[in-house]
Amino acid sequence: VRATAVRAINRSRDPDSSATLTRALDDGSPLVRLEAAKALANIPTPRAEAKLRTIMVDENEDIDVRIAAADALRHFRDSETQRQLIDMLDNRSFGVAWQSRRSLYLMTGEDFRYDEAAWLKYLAAQQS
Repeated sequence: VRATAVRAINRSRDPDSSATLTRALDDGSPLVRLEAAKALANIPTPRAEAKLRTIMVDENEDIDVRIAAADALRHFRDSETQRQLIDMLDNRSFGVAWQSRRSLYLMTGEDFRYDEAAWLKYLAAQQS
């Protein structure tokens, strides 16, 4: 029921629900966390950024939730998020690596595939 409620928020694209979606990332059910991460990809809020990064790198988290978190992070163009996405390019879970690459592409318009050194060089050049 909670997952369905979060999905309904996602479908309505209610920007005032960002606090609810952020809290849902801590829910005990992986299905609720998945729906919350998917909703945050459509209704981004800076208050969820740190939690999404934590979820993405957590090897004990459900793989689908990690992939959805990597997708939602495409909205946050700060260097810390970009670095964590780059770090995930060699993740042993291909789904997380692929979505991290896709989010980096959507952020930058560039595609250095899974070449971490090339991504880091690009980031350094952008910060100069």
